[in-house]
Amino acid sequence: FLWEHTVHIVVCDVDGTITKSNARGVWDTIVLETYAYAAHDGVCEFLTRLVKQFHPVLRILYLTSRPLAYAQSTRKFLKGLMQQQDDDD
Repeated sequence: FLWEHTVHIVVCDVDGTITKSNARGVWDTIVLETYAYAAHDGVCEFLTRLVKQFHPVLRILYLTSRPLAYAQSTRKFLKGLMQQQDDDD
């Protein structure tokens, strides 16, 4: 994967940062597929605002120590995670 040298990168850990817990985050997202429950409140809104504020020069790189065998389910979690946003804008 190659980005332009002008792109800013935010590295975001998945388990324990996006999810509320390391082990429980893996269990809830891979086994139970309870995405919204496993994630910290407001994490979607925070990352969305970051990208919107710095678009098109910001990319998010998700980091995890999950085994490679869980790559597809981790991608599914990240793509499927949705949270209710506040209407404070």
